[in-house]
Amino acid sequence: MSFIVTAVVTVVLAALTFGAALAKLRGNAQVGATLDRLGVGEMQVTLGLLELAGALGLLVGLVVVPIGVLAAISLVGYFIGAVFTHMRAGDPVAESGPAIAFGLLAIAAAWLRTTSA
Repeated sequence: MSFIVTAVVTVVLAALTFGAALAKLRGNAQVGATLDRLGVGEMQVTLGLLELAGALGLLVGLVVVPIGVLAAISLVGYFIGAVFTHMRAGDPVAESGPAIAFGLLAIAAAWLRTTSA
């Protein structure tokens, strides 16, 4: 049962992160405008690649536990950075909502992966 919960949380987080990565890598105009406003527009491709690597690492981590844990912890750091970037830009907390939610899912994924191994 524990692995099923781990797999569900992991796959949901990987899918969400993969979608965010694709939006950045495809040059979505709305995402680009947001990143420009936050002062990190020049990093759009890099941020997308980091998200893509995190999503793939989560999925590989369903088989190779250390990779999954490392990917989840790395995504926690990534999303903490996103929250701080929003704060630095003076955004209301609601603007950080997705990053906070993704970060909490990443914490859950890391914890679940270490406890269901």
